[in-house]
Amino acid sequence: MTAQDHGLRAVSDRVPPRRLTDVESAQAGLHGGRGGRDTVIGLRPPHPLDRTALPIRLIARLMIALLVPAPGCAKDSPAGTASAPAASEPAAPEIVQGVRIAPWKPVFAGIELCQASVVTPRPLRIHAARIDLTAAGIRLFVTPSNGDLPGEVNGRQSLKFLSEFKCQLAINASFFAGRFEVGAPMDIVGLSVSNGDVYSPPNEFAALLISKDNRARVSAPPFDLAKAYNAAAGDTLLLKDGRIAVDPSLRNGITVNRHPRSAAGISRDGRYLLLMVIDGRQPGYSEGATKVETAEWLRKLGAWEAVNLDGGYSSNLVIEGSGGRPELLNHPGPAFLRPVANHIGVYARSLVSKN
Repeated sequence: MTAQDHGLRAVSDRVPPRRLTDVESAQAGLHGGRGGRDTVIGLRPPHPLDRTALPIRLIARLMIALLVPAPGCAKDSPAGTASAPAASEPAAPEIVQGVRIAPWKPVFAGIELCQASVVTPRPLRIHAARIDLTAAGIRLFVTPSNGDLPGEVNGRQSLKFLSEFKCQLAINASFFAGRFEVGAPMDIVGLSVSNGDVYSPPNEFAALLISKDNRARVSAPPFDLAKAYNAAAGDTLLLKDGRIAVDPSLRNGITVNRHPRSAAGISRDGRYLLLMVIDGRQPGYSEGATKVETAEWLRKLGAWEAVNLDGGYSSNLVIEGSGGRPELLNHPGPAFLRPVANHIGVYARSLVSKN
């Protein structure tokens, strides 16, 4: 999603050998551009050894606080609630008409996968995971802080995250500030909690919060963090009480343009966590979705509450494959796999054979 779409200005220092077009680069996300040396939200990140440089996170959060409208909630909304939906709920039902959804397929104890596609009004490919939060062995995990190193975390590709932390499933999570480089210092935009460590404080962005006993909720701020053992911010709510929660007055590019998407949802009874990616920017294969369309897809797959996560070419859903090798489930588009700041990981037991 573009920095311009969040009311910010993105700049780059030089154009490396082509990987993305200028249009693709401009659409690549709040966190940057062409996948190489581009900087973020109009600022050149300080060198890790430059202790006199102002940290990225301070500038990023100040600019966002000044320029970004609160996602999915009015300023006077009570804790954990979104602003009231418009009299006419925003909707895009045509995007889920004529849809082909494969049956949910168990891949680990408590984890099922499915794929969905649609041809009209335009081609779209969706990959989703459904996690049974009550299943034995299921445990959620968010990328931890890098401690005393520069930035809050260091950039990782999704496949590396899965293998490093030995998860069985993972999806990219929060928007971030930093360079698209493996190991580069990055700062989360919004809340991030890993095993009880609140290392990135909340801002206006909505988040997925998970307790130590696997009770998940999607909420807009202010948050009750007393039981948040793991949490990851997205930006805006997509679903609230089964209704589309996207503010119809928002007409910025990150909301109404069609992009690759990542999102997280929770079933009405709280039993299932749904993690979904929509491929995009690939004419003839999958063209991406607006936020309202993303909400429709999550609702179609069984979500009652949902939050939009970082998207664009950061959208990745990965799983532990045969022999323990990480596998990419979706098709992000470019030839390279983008390093991102944080992930939501899922631990699960192997399926038990009935033979």
